[in-house]
Amino acid sequence: MVDSSVSRRFPIIHLKNRRTFTLFTTKILPIAHAGGMSANPQLKNARLRITLNHLRVARYPGSGIHHILLDFSARNQVQGSAEEALHFNMAFRGYEGEAVATIGYPIFIGLNVGPDGVYFGCKTVNVQNDDDQKFLEFLDSEVFKAGLRLVSTLQPAIAPLTGVAVGLTKSIAQRHQNVSVQEFFMGLDFSNDPTGARLAEGSYLAVQIPQSEQLIWDWDEWQFDRSSGLVVNKENPSQLIPYNYIIFGVTKYEGA
Repeated sequence: MVDSSVSRRFPIIHLKNRRTFTLFTTKILPIAHAGGMSANPQLKNARLRITLNHLRVARYPGSGIHHILLDFSARNQVQGSAEEALHFNMAFRGYEGEAVATIGYPIFIGLNVGPDGVYFGCKTVNVQNDDDQKFLEFLDSEVFKAGLRLVSTLQPAIAPLTGVAVGLTKSIAQRHQNVSVQEFFMGLDFSNDPTGARLAEGSYLAVQIPQSEQLIWDWDEWQFDRSSGLVVNKENPSQLIPYNYIIFGVTKYEGA
């Protein structure tokens, strides 16, 4: 079982100097808190491409293969219009103690950023109910693999799609044997608030660290190994971070 006390403790961390997995000559990337870096003002009122770059299943309820439902949420801030609430579902399979085989998986394409920043969230559900596992197979279709594509104007079709995604996640999370494991909500802004998080292009790491360990946790002891795509200990690179985590990428979108 997963200790319920760790279910929602997600410091938001930024991988320094990160744009894509292929543009770097260094193997190791340092890790910094997202509140301690500078925002990129060029992203104000811009559009973003949000991708799922890594999902580590360090400790989920049960054992063996895990069927995981992800619900991503955001606010689409179209200039001159009301905000659109967005939800988008994905489903993956991963083994206990390993990472899901995914990198650069599109979530939101063309997400509109407001003058104050962007809002983003994610919830994962460990699906153990056999009937629900079969039901999730439809999320493996090419339609869902393409991500949620947005334009620079409001889209009437988004609201019903979001409603379906919210209802699906809520229904499955409450079903017998299924367990909500991770959940975080965050705002990335352009302010100097030391307790907030800044918006810049790069990769953001959300780690499920227990509350009891956050005071003694030192990110200087950890780094991102680009060759393996894993967060590892600096002194002992064979030691993996022992908690569930999600890495998602943020890049400026230049499309139509």
